[in-house]
Amino acid sequence: MKKNIKALIITILGVILIFALHYYGCFSRYNYFTAKIDIHSNNYKLIEIEIPFSIIYDERKIANKYNFSVINERVTIFVNYKIKGVKVYTNQMRKHIRSSLGEYRYKKYLHEMDSLNTEISKTVFH
Repeated sequence: MKKNIKALIITILGVILIFALHYYGCFSRYNYFTAKIDIHSNNYKLIEIEIPFSIIYDERKIANKYNFSVINERVTIFVNYKIKGVKVYTNQMRKHIRSSLGEYRYKKYLHEMDSLNTEISKTVFH
């Protein structure tokens, strides 16, 4: 009887652990652990989800000036865990890029990206 209770508790904890890992995007290609590995190997990249090619091309040019890359990842609506993994990955990368560039250069990068987004929104919505 005690063995059955222990087995049941272990099974429930295992299912909860797998659900939590899945929920936070750990089974995604991009997640917290791959972000740490990429940071350690000096392979900085930001992941964008479903951005039109013309926009991502300009973002890549700006990012290359600051020694990191931008990747456009296509994600369907039904794979929500991928989106969560990408968000965690990108947050870790942004923190590290901010610390490695320094506050001034990071603000300069953000300003360039904001200028690009403003320019694009003017052409698209007018």
